[in-house]
Amino acid sequence: MGLKHVKMPNLGESVHEAEIVEWLVEVGDKINKYDPLLEAQSDKVVTEVPSEHEGVVKEILVDAEEIVEVGTEIITIEVEGEGDDEAEEETTEKNDEGKEDKEKKNKEKKAAKPTSKKKEKKKNRPV
Repeated sequence: MGLKHVKMPNLGESVHEAEIVEWLVEVGDKINKYDPLLEAQSDKVVTEVPSEHEGVVKEILVDAEEIVEVGTEIITIEVEGEGDDEAEEETTEKNDEGKEDKEKKNKEKKAAKPTSKKKEKKKNRPV
């Protein structure tokens, strides 16, 4: 048995925190992957946050009606046959960094593309 530490997910672009409106599980509950854990609200959205793991709720780390930053550990789930998720957290952090790098590069590419040349080419085409 191992423990998985679930963090407050990113609920949208430029969202840095969210309020836990209501917990939909309690300590001791058996949950399946994709079962809703809580209802969270940001300034942009109200949504249910699903579980990424199957197991038993061991600890709820944040009370309802509390505002937490994205990435804050909010609940611990005991799962069968797996170790603690330190290695998984490192992988998630690396993936998040990679996504941010890709998004930044895409924005830079879009900003570097001259839009006026495209318009000129379209105007000079024979009809």
